[in-house]
Amino acid sequence: MAKDWSVTNRFAFFNNLYAQRITDFTSVNEITGLIQRNLWDANTHRTFLSSNLDLNGKFETGPLNRAVLLGTDYYTETDHDFGVSNFFSSLPGLPPIVLPPINLFFPTAFRICQTAGE
Repeated sequence: MAKDWSVTNRFAFFNNLYAQRITDFTSVNEITGLIQRNLWDANTHRTFLSSNLDLNGKFETGPLNRAVLLGTDYYTETDHDFGVSNFFSSLPGLPPIVLPPINLFFPTAFRICQTAGE
């Protein structure tokens, strides 16, 4: 390839496995102080793949100098979440997961536990 031309390729791949444990809120009653909450408890698997290919060059057309950049890009992402959430719906056959509201003015700690028969 001539000295004024080059080809560059970039590639990235990420394979992420991680757990997400989140409580979030959907509404706040400013008068009573009650905050309605949601649960997101999922093991997440995400993969990202990206690549690009660039052709850089310079050439002259008579008295004019030209610079060229031609390229293409590729990107894909896949997400898989395995777990429970009441943002969407509960698992088929199981009761929905309901977090009790918490009072903004008088917060108390509690523990979520589920045993057979509850």
